[in-house]
This record gives sequence, C-alpha cells and structure tokens, in this order.
Amino acid sequence: MDKDTHSELRGARLVMIMVLSWTIYATLYLCRVNFSIVIPLMRVEMGISYERIGIIASGFFVLYAIGQVLNGYLTMSHNPCNMIVLGVMGSALVTMSLGLCSDFTSMLLLWSMNGYLQSVQWPSLIRVLSEITRTRLGTVLGIFNTSWAIGHVATWILTGFIVSNYGWRYGFIVNGLLLALTGGIAGLVLRSVVGRKDVEVMTKEEVNLIALGSLSLSYLLADATRYGMIVYLPSYVFSKEGSIEVASTVSTIIPLAGSLGMIAIGGLSDVFPKKRALFTSLITIATMTFVYLFPQAYEMDRIIGILTLALASFFLYGANSQIVSTIPVEMVNVRLSPMVSGVVNAMGGLGAFISSLISGAIIEWYGFETAFGLWSLFQLLQALLLIFVHKLLKKRAEP
Repeated sequence: MDKDTHSELRGARLVMIMVLSWTIYATLYLCRVNFSIVIPLMRVEMGISYERIGIIASGFFVLYAIGQVLNGYLTMSHNPCNMIVLGVMGSALVTMSLGLCSDFTSMLLLWSMNGYLQSVQWPSLIRVLSEITRTRLGTVLGIFNTSWAIGHVATWILTGFIVSNYGWRYGFIVNGLLLALTGGIAGLVLRSVVGRKDVEVMTKEEVNLIALGSLSLSYLLADATRYGMIVYLPSYVFSKEGSIEVASTVSTIIPLAGSLGMIAIGGLSDVFPKKRALFTSLITIATMTFVYLFPQAYEMDRIIGILTLALASFFLYGANSQIVSTIPVEMVNVRLSPMVSGVVNAMGGLGAFISSLISGAIIEWYGFETAFGLWSLFQLLQALLLIFVHKLLKKRAEP
C-alpha cells in the first residue's frame, strides 16, 4: 500500500472508530492507575515500604517500555485490532489476579506482566487512527488523547469509592472485570468495523535520529514527572488529610485539568506549526514552576494548593500530548508515526520506571517535598531538550 493511497474515512464510520478507540484507551486506565489508589490501604495490610511499592510500580513501567517498541514493530505487519483485543483481555485477567495476591513477589510479577499487556494498545490505536484520516489527523489525535486523562479521572473516582467501601483487593478485581466487559467488547466491535485484513508493512523513510532521540529523552522526563505525581500524589494527600476519599478526589484534579490542557494547548500550538517544539518548551517551564510550588501552596492553604495543582496538571498534560503524538507525527510520514510515537512512548515508560523507583526511595528517606523538587528539575531538563529539538527540526526544514 502506497503511503498516500490509504482511505480517508468520513461521516458515521469515522466517528464510530474514534469513539471505540477512545473508549478502549480510556477503560485501560481501570487497570493502570488503580494501583496508586490502593497503595495506602495495601501498604498497611501487607506492611510494604514505599521503596518496595516503588519497585512494583517500576516493574510495570519497564515492561511497558519494552512492549511499546516491540508492539510498535508488530503493529506494522499484523492486524492491530486483534492485538488490541488480546492486550485488553490479558490486562483484565492479570489485574483481577492481583486482587488475590498476598506477597511482594507475586504482586511484582503480575503488575510487571500487566505493563507489557497495556503497552499493546498505544501503537495499535495510533495505527488505526492514522489509517482512517490524514487531513484531520491533528483533530483526531487531539480528541483521542483526552481518553487517557478522562479515563484516569473516572478510574480514580471509581477506585476510591470501591477501596473505601470494600477494601483494596476489590480495586483490582472489580476494575479488571469492568475492563474485560467494556474495553473487551469495544475492541471486538472495533475489529468488525475496521476489518480483519492485516495491514501491509510500511515503506522505509528517513528519520532524524538525533531529533527522535532528543524528543524521546524529553518524554522520558515528562512521564517521570507525570507518573511520579500519579503514583504518589494520593499518598501525599492521604498523609495530610487521613482520608482515602479526600486523597482520591483531590488527585483527580491532575487528569481533569490535564484533559483541558491537552485541548487548549493543542489548539494554541497550531498557531505555531513550525515552532511547536519551542512552544512546548515554554509550556514545560510553566509546569516546572507550578510543580515546585504545589506542596508549599497546599501546606499554606488548601484552595490555593488545589489551584496550583490544577495549573501544574494543565501545563503538564498539554506538553505531554504534544511530545508523544503531534510532534512525532510531524517529524515523519503519517504511516510511520505509530512506530515513532511508540519509541517516544516507550521512553516515557522508562521515565515512569525510573521515577517510581527513585521517588519511592526519596519519599521514604527525605519526604514528599523533596520528590516534588526532583520532578520540577525534570521539567527544566525537558525544556532544554525541546529547545534542541526545535533547532534540529528548523535546520532540517531549511532548503
């Protein structure tokens, strides 16, 4: 299949594929970010330190990173819809099994396995979406990216209710069952709508490896910050308020404000199509500022703290969305973008792994405030890398 001859879908079928893709990725978060909500009660019952929790969380992210690269490659020559269904059902079953665990080793192995199974969907869904449209790819991806923020909000609210009323084990069992029912059915319907024919191998294309490597490193730092906050913010709020429900409710501000940031910053970035990486670096500086100020603001006044958290999340998610989808798509041909975005996303998984491991140890020994300082430093380094990416892409575009 020539890279310029794929179908341009319109109307009801395009909307249906977008809705199904969005639903699948949103429901994946039922079995991805539920872990942070169960941590406080699981830690008390099992007597696990934050260091060991960091190791468990890191196991997920390292397998997630490996899976992004491997599945990004497999998606080029296999039916992405078949891969989506297998990944969703596998993740659901493994997550339900976690609710039966009572020891550190079993939890580490199963949560790590879940990381690989969750890695299947990103490159597969990017492949599906990039095949159905080119002229409106920015709009389609912008809407799709809100799935991981809104799915995050819904998961934390639901899991907070489940854990508070029925115990931490049901935060795994019920969530896994819901993923199998919703994401599994949506995956089967998507397969029937898209079709079962395997896609053809993509054509070769030159990639600016230095720009790709720099962008990937910037996303490593982006997800190191994002997942550091996702994993440990509920525990930080719990340490101040002593309530799981309050902790989960306050923590939902991250993806909720982040969802608004992805839409708003995505639209603003279209004003600077040739300077998107540079624009994103400025957004990253804003993120750095508000992440650093949050714990101080929350200690001083709860309302000011929540507003600071909302601003940090708004800019954090807005920048992340640009780095992992829009900028990679603009760097290469649309048909090659799933592989490239998979590589970038894999580095994000590695960043989450490093952050979970380091942040857990830092919190255990030095406290939460030091962890927020580390995450703000990550944002500074990320901004510098994005400026470098901008210069590389600008040089490449010159005649």
